[in-house]
Amino acid sequence: MLPKVIFMPGDLEKDFSFIDNALRSNKKRWHDKILMRYPKLAEIVPYKKEHEQKLRLFLEEEYEGNRNKINESVAIYQDNWDKHNDKFMRALYTVLEAKEPENTITVKGFVGVNPIFPRWLESCEFCVPYHYSMFVRATAHEVVHMIYYRKLIEEFPQIDMRSSSSGIGIIEWKLSEALDPIILNDPRIVEAIGETILDTYVCNKETLIKFNDLYQEHLKEKTSFIDFYKKARILADELLK
Repeated sequence: MLPKVIFMPGDLEKDFSFIDNALRSNKKRWHDKILMRYPKLAEIVPYKKEHEQKLRLFLEEEYEGNRNKINESVAIYQDNWDKHNDKFMRALYTVLEAKEPENTITVKGFVGVNPIFPRWLESCEFCVPYHYSMFVRATAHEVVHMIYYRKLIEEFPQIDMRSSSSGIGIIEWKLSEALDPIILNDPRIVEAIGETILDTYVCNKETLIKFNDLYQEHLKEKTSFIDFYKKARILADELLK
């Protein structure tokens, strides 16, 4: 049965936990996204343990002040995604040559105040901001990750699908991010949701084009997806260190 995406109001604890960890980290990209959306949080950067309560109170206020907008977005996101779900899922399973699950996989999209897009691969959950106009693309992007890893684990059970990049291996994670927009631009998926910008934050455009060229070769020669993946994995060892 094809997976279904269900949107629901965001989870304060999920958002707090992720933003708390993001501010503790040295990842400039995460810091920039958070502070771009919430400049007021610059007051607690550099972030320390004693700032936890201020962050929690800030997020509680964001939830309370935007509760109606969040609920409205849940309804809008669901209504719009439902128009694409089955056609997109069918195309994605065809592209990845994956077996449709016997029982329906429910993908949960938490609509909240987190300006970053964390995902949890094992539980099929992700977060999306309530004010994000490109939520269809964001949802498709997250779903690709989830089904892509399930396909790989069918062939390579040793792959660890924990949600952190350290859990799945840094090269494996970077490769999934590089391949995601390429997969979304497969003609069969474009037919379902339209074109996606060929871009990623894990590598430069030149590197991404090399992976895309490899994918186009795979389509032309009609090789299996796993054969393509094996070649891409070799290329990743060279280009995504």
